[in-house]
Amino acid sequence: MKKIIILIFICFSQLTNSQIKLDEFVQQPELTTSNEHQLFFIDLWATWCVPCVTAKKYLGVIQEQFPNELLITSITNENSIKVNKYLKRNPTKLAIAIDYNSELNNKINPPSFPYGVMYNAQGDIIWEGTSTNLKPYMIQKFLRKHQVKKTLNEFFEIVKIKEAKELINYKLSEPIHFVELVDNKTFRRIENDSIIKSEGSLQMIISDLTKMNANQIILDEVLNKNYTLFFKKETPESEVVIEFLNSLDIKLNPKTSTGKVLVLDNTNTSYWDKNQFDWKSNSQKFLISDTDIEADNVSLNDLIFKLTHLINLPIILKYKDESIFQPHDWQLHYKYETFMIENFFDNYNISAEIKETNYTVFELTKS
Repeated sequence: MKKIIILIFICFSQLTNSQIKLDEFVQQPELTTSNEHQLFFIDLWATWCVPCVTAKKYLGVIQEQFPNELLITSITNENSIKVNKYLKRNPTKLAIAIDYNSELNNKINPPSFPYGVMYNAQGDIIWEGTSTNLKPYMIQKFLRKHQVKKTLNEFFEIVKIKEAKELINYKLSEPIHFVELVDNKTFRRIENDSIIKSEGSLQMIISDLTKMNANQIILDEVLNKNYTLFFKKETPESEVVIEFLNSLDIKLNPKTSTGKVLVLDNTNTSYWDKNQFDWKSNSQKFLISDTDIEADNVSLNDLIFKLTHLINLPIILKYKDESIFQPHDWQLHYKYETFMIENFFDNYNISAEIKETNYTVFELTKS
């Protein structure tokens, strides 16, 4: 019985002390007067959300009333360039952070924006609801019950900085190296000049390496484990797939399926150069809104991987040569098929067609 109690305590401690993961802070808090806080309020928002403007003004007043005990952080999953433009139009003194992979959004699943979640310093959710429904008397009540304090860096884990440092210090002696993960991971891919790190489920890693829609990678759930995969940038990703799957004793079987597909005829593509956008200060290559996608210094091959998941359709590229791996700038509408097809042709001389046809799927089975 004693062992069971100890085990429960350890598991509970691990849960309550887990950090909230973010990619970066684009603005530090300007209204707090202490480095340690008892309460952490997360305000989920978006640049297109009209009520979020009023909510930030309201939360700014709340933050001024509790500068020591409470830290309010507004979090979005949008690109930092877009966020900084928004902040010039709608300045605030609240902390602003970005969760590029929507991990927090996916966990909380807010019904609408703005949406707020109050945590104590141990990471327990103690209240959630529309951000403007948070009242001072509620905060005072929470403060009486929750006395533990933590700093911003203790409560939040800045994943982007951590991963960048890990990658810089990582030494890879073999073409690939991987480790199996216990926890489920939202797919992430980061890279530097020499090494690429791909992390997530086996399905998403193979989807990324082959630039195919995840639905084109077919496998049993028992095989769909989570991994962190490192490989040298100079290694062709087709070779990485073979090496990785061979190491897992998994066989890749190409098959043919039939369905709705986006077919791109890129025989006479007129690429934009790399001077249309200049996001040197921003590590994110894509700027994605509800309707459009922009990309700075991105290959057609990488654009296709992003686009296939935005439109949730397999994409067939008719012509494949070295040019599809060369970096270019892109601006494309994706929400409405007609506009997307027109954009492809008008901007890049790529003929696009959505039709029912055969396409390749990869079935993964244990060897």
